[in-house]
Amino acid sequence: MTEEAGTGELRQARLEIARLRAEAARLARQADDAKRLLRAERAKSAKYAEQVRELRRSSSWRLTKPVRAVKRRVASLRRGR
Repeated sequence: MTEEAGTGELRQARLEIARLRAEAARLARQADDAKRLLRAERAKSAKYAEQVRELRRSSSWRLTKPVRAVKRRVASLRRGR
């Protein structure tokens, strides 16, 4: 292999390394963004779960339990179960 060919290959390899480093940095930023989004969505989910727990502990939820049971039973009878 000539020195010129070796230099050209070295230059190409360096360019490829630079390209791969840039791609790795882009993917790392994308992963960080996804992690932030996931944390935010988990926080929202926890908030909504707490709201559901509060609703189910409420007196109105407990008082309407028989009504919801009748509604489910009527719906299942309409479906033929």
